[in-house]
Amino acid sequence: MTPLYKVLIFLIIGQVLAASLHETENTKRAVGTKTVGTKTLKVNVKTWQDIAELDCYAILCDYNGEKKWRKASGGAKAGDDHYIKSGAHLGPFKDTTLRKTRVIKQGFISPEEFPWQSMEQGGTGARLFPVKFGMQRNQGGSISRAYKIAKIKDGESFNLKFINFSSTSVYCKALFQNFPDLSVCKKKRRQLSLAKPSSQAITIILRIRKALRAGSHLSTRRLSFIQ
Repeated sequence: MTPLYKVLIFLIIGQVLAASLHETENTKRAVGTKTVGTKTLKVNVKTWQDIAELDCYAILCDYNGEKKWRKASGGAKAGDDHYIKSGAHLGPFKDTTLRKTRVIKQGFISPEEFPWQSMEQGGTGARLFPVKFGMQRNQGGSISRAYKIAKIKDGESFNLKFINFSSTSVYCKALFQNFPDLSVCKKKRRQLSLAKPSSQAITIILRIRKALRAGSHLSTRRLSFIQ
């Protein structure tokens, strides 16, 4: 059985570094809705499968399968502001930052944000996940290329689409159907484990879900896992 102190660190994601998710214009719209005439941001996730699965989990389970997003107004400065407001700049998953626990796995210390810092909806309230820096660097290049190819300007809305995600994916496969399958967000550990995805993402997601269920009653002031 995983010690409680190891599980509780993932409350950072839902309780400390991410503000409570309020209903936004995104979550008010019907699941699977695609706006006619809106450009599509087609992002190749082949070299960052773990991160893609975590992003898909956030979109599917925290944002009701929403695929319409908007590029941040203000360019690089807006992205930098979002990076700070999300808490990612604190380096929350490093041994030097964590208290009473350790990193989930060697190398998984770089904070992945969703919504991305390049999105208008990024910053305060963004979900944070521990990932590998090298994979995150690949992700940054893929996203930048996708914006250029789609000719999406700052402040412009777009429909998000991932391509080349793993055939063993659970959350991306459920998200990128004609109508997102939200039922996977409630499936039990055994059902998800049977899928045997070729990534560390499911392990991280399961621990997050367990922590949120076990400790969602705790206030942020009672947690002391970050400096």
